[in-house]
Amino acid sequence: MGKTVYIHDRHTGVIGFIFKDPDTKAVFTGVEVHSEDESPELEALESRTGLRFFRPGQSPSLPLYGVPEIYVFAVDVQGGYYASTDLPFKDCAVYRIDQDYVPRLAAPSFNQWLEGTEQPSGEFIPPADSSVPFRVFPSRDAAAQEFQILDTWELIRQKREPRFQVWPMESPADREGKAYVHYTAWQETYTGLMDPRILEKQSLDSCRRIAEKYPENTLVLLDREHDDRVAGFACYLPEAREFVSVPNAGEVCALYLLQEYQGLGLGKLLLESCLACINRSEVALFVLKGNEKAIGFYEHMGFRFTGRHQTEKPNGCDEFVELEMVMERG
Repeated sequence: MGKTVYIHDRHTGVIGFIFKDPDTKAVFTGVEVHSEDESPELEALESRTGLRFFRPGQSPSLPLYGVPEIYVFAVDVQGGYYASTDLPFKDCAVYRIDQDYVPRLAAPSFNQWLEGTEQPSGEFIPPADSSVPFRVFPSRDAAAQEFQILDTWELIRQKREPRFQVWPMESPADREGKAYVHYTAWQETYTGLMDPRILEKQSLDSCRRIAEKYPENTLVLLDREHDDRVAGFACYLPEAREFVSVPNAGEVCALYLLQEYQGLGLGKLLLESCLACINRSEVALFVLKGNEKAIGFYEHMGFRFTGRHQTEKPNGCDEFVELEMVMERG
């Protein structure tokens, strides 16, 4: 028997889902703000209608959450928001959402709604039995009291086998786990190889800030048998940083694994997952001079020294040297 699966996703529509039961359907939830660039025509339209259309970066002052998802594009002087359930607007009905979160049909199409706002005498009067195909709530938590809403990573990761899986970093638990691995692996790996003062500056809070600020191009290794614990992570760049000596290369800029998970082939799994995301014939990375275990691993995976290096000297600390390596993939 088919069912409706309610999904919250910040990249709505990017991921498609195929269910075993063909009658099961996925419904995205939330709100998207449709904005218009500033222009004299838009200002003239606002002057005629008394409406305010959203500009890039603007959002409703009233918190809105739609089930299914809604596209909000304008607000009137009474604080009513106008939304549609799909794009383009010209082919879809327009709904007005009151401050009490009650949505009502405003017009059967965008053009009819616009004509009604410019000519009050021709305003569309909805029939008494007009149905609204969505609900509006002040937050996701409020919606979740009536609908079971999943995040995309929850739905995608429901399969439990194999035990260790690599996924893009998505959830708050992913980011917290990545921060913990970042902090812990630095202490485990670099104690004795770096000035202790550098390690003291690398706090768990600083690693949390990094995980929140730079979520892109980060892969996490999950231990599915231990509540999706993050056992390691890797970061990559499709195009290497400008100081990399190899032209047109991609770059693996971080790869860390908790010590208790080492020796299981998981570093190779993480690295190969990174390489699969980089569409370049050459891939560069930097490894700390003296970290013989990591150097041996990268050499085994096919990386070779270029002869270049980076020297860094944090304020008040001893310098350290990172050696550049590159893999030629043919």
